[in-house]
Amino acid sequence: MESKFGILQSTFEKLQNNLKDADADLKTVEKELIDLQSKVQELTEEIAAKIKDVAVRKKKKSNEKDLLILEIATV
Repeated sequence: MESKFGILQSTFEKLQNNLKDADADLKTVEKELIDLQSKVQELTEEIAAKIKDVAVRKKKKSNEKDLLILEIATV
């Protein structure tokens, strides 16, 4: 009976340690996911800024082209 109790106690302790390790792993994964989410947000904002910049440049070129056409037409 004593050895069965020892085996059960040992098994229980191993399970407890495994649960602690799993909890630590989950905390690490959660932190990494939060960091990744932050990086994704930063990239999203950077991409949006670049898209806006391209749109502004495109509009500027279009305006310059229209101005040139207008100047040519008035000559």
